[in-house]
Amino acid sequence: FIDKLDGELKTAETALSRGDLADLVRIAHWLKGAGGTVGYDAFTKPAARLEALARSGEADSAGQELDRIKTLSGMIVAPTAASDGATDKAARQPAQAVNSN
Repeated sequence: FIDKLDGELKTAETALSRGDLADLVRIAHWLKGAGGTVGYDAFTKPAARLEALARSGEADSAGQELDRIKTLSGMIVAPTAASDGATDKAARQPAQAVNSN
């Protein structure tokens, strides 16, 4: 997820700048599902908002939501392996966004 996120956000920016809201919907949908699936729950609601805004053709508001998502992505703390090999779920959340919805 972390490896793919940066590229998808760049693609989303390009799609938005071209007015390709269908591609933006696709990326937002991926982010909404994949983020939650791998434990990055802080992305679920913003991605759902981005998807809805893009579907309804609200490009300016979608751009603002995309900016918020990019800010969240910059706060990701890479997961660390615990001594028993388990992954610390809290580390998979963007810093300061763990409890935000």
